[in-house]
Formats: sequence, C-alpha cells, structure tokens
Amino acid sequence: MHLATALGKLAATFGVRVLLREGAGPINGAMRREGLVDEGSLLVAPVADDAVGTPSLFDVCDRNRSMALFMCWCQ
Repeated sequence: MHLATALGKLAATFGVRVLLREGAGPINGAMRREGLVDEGSLLVAPVADDAVGTPSLFDVCDRNRSMALFMCWCQ
C-alpha cells in the first residue's frame, strides 16, 4: 500500500485534513519514512518489557539512517 496515495484519497473523497493514527513501530516508521508525520503524541505508561523483539515506537530497517525527533511541548 502506498500511504501517501491512501491519505490523498481520504482527503479527496472525505475531506480529511487531520488524521489521528494509533499504531506501533511498523506503521509509525513507515509513515515517518514517507514524510507523512508532522506531529506526534506519546503516552508513557508505567510498564517495562525487556523481551527481545518487542514492539517499538518506530521500527527502522536501515540502522544507518537517522530519524530526528524534537520535543516541542510537554505537559
């Protein structure tokens, strides 16, 4: 699936301009790689899981490519 095309169809068909996306590393990473994320919100829960292969916030296949994140607001 080409995410930019899908979002374009949502905008054209339904007038969607803002989308709340809830997901794990694979969808978050895919949307960031395509430049489709302009804002993020992170809810931190008091849980720790040290198992190998657990889901992450952003899955990155290319470890040599950095994805900078900047905190612009915190409450």
